[in-house]
Formats: sequence, C-alpha cells, structure tokens
Amino acid sequence: KLELKYDIDDYLNNYLSDYNKNTNIFINEYLELLKEKQNTIKNLVLELPNYFDNDYVSKVEEDLSELLNASTYDEFKKCFDRKISTTKPRGSDYEQTCIKESIYNKVKDIKNLCIYEDSNEIKNNLLSTKDNLEVIVEILKEFNKRLSKYKEINNIYGYSDIARLSIKLVKENKDIKDELTSSFNEILLDEYQDTSDIQELFISLISNNNLYMVGDIKQSIYRFRNANPYLFREKYENYDGKNGIKIDLVKNFRSREEVLNNINLIFNKVMDQKCGGADYKDSHQLVFGNNMYQETNQNNNLEIITYNDKLDSITKDEQEAYIIANDIKTKIDNNFQVLDKDTKCLRNVDYSDFVILLDRKKNFTLYKKIFEYLNIPLTILEEESLKDNEDIEIIRNLLRLLICIKEDRLDLEFKYTYMSICRSYLYKLNDDEIYKIFINDNFKDTSLYKKLLELTTNIDSMNLSNYLLYVLDELNYEEKLLTKTNIKSYRMRLEYIYNLCRSYEKLGNTIYDFIDYLEEVFENDYDLKFNVNTDNSNSVKIMTIHKSKGLEYPICYYASLYSKFNKTEATDKILFDSKYGIILPEVNKYYKDTILKILYKENLSSEEISERIRLFYVALTRAKEKMIMVIPKEDEDKMTIYEKDKYNSYLNVIRSIYSDLNKFEIESNIIGNKDYLTNSKIVNNLSKTDKKLNVEELSVEIEEILEKHYSKDELHLVERSEKELLELGTKVHEILEEIDFNDYNLNLYDVDTQVKNKINSFINSSLMQDKLNLNMYKEYEFLYEDENNLSHGIIDLLVEDKDMMYIIDYKLKNIDDPNYDNQLNGYRKYIEELTKKSVKCYLYSIINEEYREVK
Repeated sequence: KLELKYDIDDYLNNYLSDYNKNTNIFINEYLELLKEKQNTIKNLVLELPNYFDNDYVSKVEEDLSELLNASTYDEFKKCFDRKISTTKPRGSDYEQTCIKESIYNKVKDIKNLCIYEDSNEIKNNLLSTKDNLEVIVEILKEFNKRLSKYKEINNIYGYSDIARLSIKLVKENKDIKDELTSSFNEILLDEYQDTSDIQELFISLISNNNLYMVGDIKQSIYRFRNANPYLFREKYENYDGKNGIKIDLVKNFRSREEVLNNINLIFNKVMDQKCGGADYKDSHQLVFGNNMYQETNQNNNLEIITYNDKLDSITKDEQEAYIIANDIKTKIDNNFQVLDKDTKCLRNVDYSDFVILLDRKKNFTLYKKIFEYLNIPLTILEEESLKDNEDIEIIRNLLRLLICIKEDRLDLEFKYTYMSICRSYLYKLNDDEIYKIFINDNFKDTSLYKKLLELTTNIDSMNLSNYLLYVLDELNYEEKLLTKTNIKSYRMRLEYIYNLCRSYEKLGNTIYDFIDYLEEVFENDYDLKFNVNTDNSNSVKIMTIHKSKGLEYPICYYASLYSKFNKTEATDKILFDSKYGIILPEVNKYYKDTILKILYKENLSSEEISERIRLFYVALTRAKEKMIMVIPKEDEDKMTIYEKDKYNSYLNVIRSIYSDLNKFEIESNIIGNKDYLTNSKIVNNLSKTDKKLNVEELSVEIEEILEKHYSKDELHLVERSEKELLELGTKVHEILEEIDFNDYNLNLYDVDTQVKNKINSFINSSLMQDKLNLNMYKEYEFLYEDENNLSHGIIDLLVEDKDMMYIIDYKLKNIDDPNYDNQLNGYRKYIEELTKKSVKCYLYSIINEEYREVK
C-alpha cells in the first residue's frame, strides 16, 4: 500500500505528528457518520404519514425524539440506555413493512456504532495505539531503506518504482520539467476514470493547460488496481469554463433505443452520488444516437426470465444454463432479427451474436458441457494461465532434464522429468515402454537421453532465449504441435514463454536461474496470465463482465445474478488505508477496534457496493439490441427489504426496483437435467475393448510433512445431501458471527426458515440463556507458543463472566470426535494463561441442536 505513495520516506517521517493532528478529524468524521444515519431516519420518519395513521406516527416520533435530536456522541450513546421500540401496527402491507424495517435498520446501525462508553474513551482508544505505531513506523522506515538500497544495487525496479522515479526526475530537475511541458502541444488521457493518484501527480507535472481527458465515472471498475474515480468526479463537477471546459458526450451510438431506455430505467433508481459515484438521473442518462437501427416487429425490450429454484434435481446454475441455451435455440429457429454492421440491414441472428456475461468464471466449464450436450457452439473468452497448460510444464521439465543429464545425475529429479518428457507429445512413449526403461535402468541407451546429451554441449555457450529456441527446434517441437487441437493458441503461449526468457536473461540470469524461477512459480502457486483471443468462430461467447469492457454484442444474457458479492473482509489486526493510514487495535487485555477500523470498514463497504453498481452498468451497456436477465423467482410470501447500503448481489439490485421491472418478467417452464454429465453423444464415440489390463506396480517413497495447529483436518467427497447440510451450517455460522444475541432481527438476512430456526434454537438453548448479558467476543483469533511450536486458533464464541470464561465452538453435526476435545483443550490452555480465570469448553452441534461440555 505504501508503494502507492510518491514519497514514502516523507510520509513515514511525518506520520506520527500528522496522526496527532488527524485524531480530532477522525473523531469528527465518526460523529458525522452517526449524524448521516440520523438524517436518514429523520427523512424516513417524515414519510411515515404517507403510510400510517397519526397515532402510530406520533408514537414513533416520541420514541425516537431523543435519538433524532442527539448532536454529540455522548447524547447518541445515552439514547440506548433504554430499548427503542419501533413496532409496526398489525396488518402492515409491503410498503409499510419496508419503511418500518428501514427505520429499524438505521437505528440498529447507530446502536452498533455506539460501542464506546463515552467520547473520552474514543480519544483514549485512538491514542493508546501510539506506542505500537511508533514501532511499526520505525520497522517500515528501516525496511524501505534496505529495500531501496537493494533495488539500487541490483538495478531492479517495479512499475510503482518507475512511476515514482519519473515524478522525482521531473520534480527535482526544472530543465527536464520545462522541456517536457513545452514538448507536447496536447496530451490526451483516455479512460481517465481509471487513473490512480500517482499517475495523476505525474500528468499534473508535465501538462500545461493542454490536457484533454476522456472518461466515464460510471465505467470505473478497476479499484483493485488503485483507480481513483473521484479524481474524475472532482474535475467533472468543477469545470465551469474557467477551470476547464466540460463536454458531455451523452449520445450513445451502440444500442437500440429500447436498450438505452431500459438501462436508464434501472440506473435512475439505483445509481447516485453515494451509490455508484454519479447523479445518474440528473446528468448521466444515456441518449439514443444511432438512427441506423430499423424498426422491427419483435420485442427488443429487456426480458427477465424467472424460474423455480426449489428443484432438488438440478442446481440454479445448471437451470440457468439450460434456460439460456433454449432461448438461443428459439431465437435462431425463429430468425430473430439484428442489424448487420456491414450492410446496415436487418439479418437473421447467428450464434456469434450472443454473449453470456457472468460476474466470475467458476461456471464457464459447466456452461461448456451443457452447451456441447445441446449442440450449441460455445467459446470461453478469458485470460489464460500458462500454468494451466502443459506447454510450460514440458519446457520446465525439459530444461530440468537437460541440467540433470549435463551433471550426469540419474536421481529422483531425473527420473521424474524423464518420465514427463517421455509421456508428452514430444515423444509419446506408452507406459509399457517407459516401464521397461525404468526396470532395466537403461536410460543412457535410449534415443531421448542420447539426443538431450548432444544438446547439453551448448548449454553454457548460448544465452537463455536462443538456447530454448535451439532445443525446441532440434526436438521438432513446433512440428509435433500439429498433433494438438489449437496450433495458434500454442504458438502464442510459446511466444509468451520466449519473451519471458528474454526478459529474464536481460537481468543477467542464466538457464540455471530461470529453472529456479520456474520452480518458485510452481511451488508458490504464482500465476502467469496472458490474453489469447484467437477465436472468431460462429459460436456463442461467454466471459466475465470485466473481460467484456470495451466489447459489444447484439444480444446479452446475464446469469448467476444471485451470487453474493465477494466482499473484502477487513479482519486483519493491522490494516493500511490511504485515508486512515495504519489502523491498529487498542491492545489491553483483549483487542478492541478503534473508530479508524469502523470508519474504514464503513467506507470499504460503500466503495465496494459503488463499484459493483458501476460494474453492472458496464455489463448492461455491452448490449446492442437486447438484454436478457435470468433470475430465480421470488417467494410471494417472503417480504425482504433491499436497501442500497446493504446490497450483496445483483439480484438484490434488481429486486430493490422490481416494481418498475416486473412488466418485463417471463416465467420459464424449462427444466434441465443431469444428462450432460454422461453425454451419450460423447460416451458412444469412446472405443470399447474386452482386453484385460496388466498392471505392474512401482514403489514410490512418500515424505509426509506435518504442520501443527489447533484444528481437526478432514477431507472427503460430499454427496448432495451432505453438501446441503454444509451450506446450511455455513450460513448459520456466518450469521452467528454477526448478530447481537440480545437484539437481533433475522428478517434482515436473506435466509430461509430452516436457518432462522437453527439460530433461534442456539440462542434459546440452556447453554446460552444464562450468558446472554455477559461480555462476548466472536471469532476470537490468537497465536500461541506451545512447546516451541507456534499454534493458531480461532474461537467461535468466547464469553467472559466475572470469575469464569466460556469457550463455545460450533460444529456442523458430530460433536463426539475426540480430535475436537484436543482442539478445545488447546484453546482452554491459552485462555487460562491469558485471563487467569477458570475456563469451561463446549461443543455445539448446529444440525442436531445439542451440546456437550469438553472436560
């Protein structure tokens, strides 16, 4: 994170003095956060007369008056000395329930922020981290000094280093700065919404009132690459003809008018300054611009295909794949019309006109199998990982084998790499031939060994990249690639490997260093990704939303919208943020978060939801002629409230405005099946033989590496019923981590009745009833040194009484395994030494709703 700062040394040298100055600023920001939630409640209360009678409105106003008039932290805290009631009247309809639940949620949000006794504790809490901050800052300064020296001595720099060196060069050399600023007539900066702070600083140094920026804050989706969309927004809002000229490019020439109207309908409701970063309705609506689109008699409006997701025989993802495949076939068969980009005339739709956009790529293979089963051509477009292909494995093992032969080593490494090359497409030896070589130990007599021995004569006289080409040429590598399916893709990967060698040898490295590098890549599971776009076939395409940016397709399907967002969890004890700096907990008897952690998490959640809204915008604007969403049908008897600051899936977004979208709903009657798993069209083509296989076993030595930790390891394949139990247990566990056992509302969670019943059973159990008003610490994490070993543990629930500590560990079902006793006794020993109190340990079975004490 510090690499994103221009002057790291200056930042660290001034950090502690700036921290003192910022303490009051952060305290004021915390109070503003409380007031922001307070204002939301005020606005909701003003709407109550539209839904309820005067008696109920007066009761709520009276009940909330102290909270709505609070202006200091201590006043907010005092409000919760008594329970605030916001009970809804009987017979409330959906809209009444929505506004009541919204008020309840915001009151609870404020209560969850009032965790400190008073304002003095907030300040003392922050100041208590000062000593630890001093130590960490000194470590960082020393580390940065050593790292900078190492980079300078070895002349090795990363991208962020190069960016800082560029800024340093311009800042400290006026002649260079003047030369640069006078060299460019105009500077065009594209995709400005994805600019980082350090890029912005560099551009500001070399521009001279000649900077032209093009961007769209609604398409800023690279926050994980340090993009700062608010640089764009600040300029957009401040350009008034004096500070700069703003030109709104609002016309859209990609999509049909129906598509643009549908997009505007959605984002007028969903995107604003706080949620997405742009006032969509006021200044960002799309305007139709492509008059070449011709009238048709077909429906080009949005379609929302709904389906029953309660089927036991098939998963939601399988069901959605079948629905989309069937819809594509129907449109092909019925000659759905699209505009041809070359002739500008309508034509029948083809497979290449369809794209399926998913938030993540985990279901790509599933779609591939189902589409193959249904005879629909499908191409997956994604970044390839070199490690997922055999090319890099073959080249890696080939180089290792050459070194073994050069050093005349016939050890285990030699045998492993020798077998690998024998079985590869380079030699294609069958297992019988390889087995005979190993049994007879006549490696040196084989043609492979003799050929590679000949090639080792040049291993030290040629540079790395030339030697690689020489070896591959001598082994007819490319000719043998013709036996593979996609020769173009293989050639692109080979070119990538060659360029990797070129880059590595430029740093003065040899083949030996390169082999070590490849070993490190595989051992540490580093990834080597690159783009392979070689398919222009007439096929449906499937890709991630990020991959689709900049592309366009006539008909776009959006699936897996129910999937929960992969939100970043701020669980680390030490965090760093560009705004809040180094975030540490107060360390007394236990860890306690400061307001910095709370502000950081609040900001992080808001930013992540905003980026998801922008990503959804990017996804929908890929469509030229039609958008089709596939979602599970909502339970009619289920009243769920979808608030913007609580969005956790794209399905939440859609359902939050479904009263505006339900006119586009089409109910599907397509029900998929599992036949694609045993695709008869594939199975029947497999050759069958009655010939018996003769199996001869080789003995292989196995070295087992043990790592000590307080937990029970278990790995096995699960059946569907067990998978459902695991999902149930996981969901219950997640909610138990979050809720206040004394004041909770399970209706706020998108879970079924079974989950709610399990949670209520735990809270109402005899195990918990006498502990509800005690101090509780959830997911208590610790490191513990035991017999010179460092062990790690996480206690699900730690309860503190005056003279006793209680450890409660949740298990899915079985609580009789003796390994669990070992686990909890390890926890017990740590807590006893830490607190000097007696400790009782319990195991609780979520499924069986029972517990036992661990002695």
